[in-house]
Amino acid sequence: MDFLTSVLNYLWSSILATGTQFLVLLGPLLALAFILDQIAVRLERVEGRVFGGRNFIRYFAVVGVPVHELGHAMFCPIFGHKITEIKLFRPDPDSGTLGYVRHSFNPNSYYQQVGNFFIGIGPIFSGGLVIFAAMHLAAGHSVTETFRSAGASYSGAGDLLSLASSTLSGAFAGVAGILDFSRMLSWKFWVFLYVVLAVGGNVTLSRADVQGASRGFGTLVVVLLLANLVFTLFGGMPMNYVYKVAAFGTPLYSVLLVAALLNLAMMLLLKGVATVRGR
Repeated sequence: MDFLTSVLNYLWSSILATGTQFLVLLGPLLALAFILDQIAVRLERVEGRVFGGRNFIRYFAVVGVPVHELGHAMFCPIFGHKITEIKLFRPDPDSGTLGYVRHSFNPNSYYQQVGNFFIGIGPIFSGGLVIFAAMHLAAGHSVTETFRSAGASYSGAGDLLSLASSTLSGAFAGVAGILDFSRMLSWKFWVFLYVVLAVGGNVTLSRADVQGASRGFGTLVVVLLLANLVFTLFGGMPMNYVYKVAAFGTPLYSVLLVAALLNLAMMLLLKGVATVRGR
């Protein structure tokens, strides 16, 4: 009975460690991905109402869709996937697709299987990077410092509350910086605004994206659980290192949160315009 209890405790400790690590390392990213996806779906819909479906594709999707597809494509070589066909922008009225990336991989490779997860959510990264670049164009080095300091303020304190606090402080500082009235008088601000509309409206994850990411996610869970089964034998994986790794993601989380807040503001504004115009 003591042996069985020890085995069960060992398994539970490994499972609990795996769940905690996923919550710390991927929880904020997945939560922001979900929020961005939900806002983007509604933003795309209201942009179509205000500008017209064809005009939306002509003026916004022509930029946003290539950024989306490049998000998938950039992770393919990292995880050893071969890109067999890529169309950054090819609207298909029959299927409704605007672009796609087709890739092949070795199903016997756990590393390449894990890659499906990051390839699937790639548009979140590419969208965040492009929006960050546009913010840097509009606001300069101060934005870079804002997000860098967000990561520096979270040094791996060991709890999700401090991680969320650092992310929020960086995001709100970024929004305050970009919405400064003097910046709004510059053409750079309007370029940034266009990028938020174009890219922000195309960070949605299609059903195929989610399915591909879910396959990789399952493999990622198994790999991390196996690692924790080994680490638990020697006292467990030090969580302070896990939180320090999470600290590197804090600036990205802040950028994505800025994108979410601005996309939400754009959606509400355009929704008001659509209502006034009776569309």
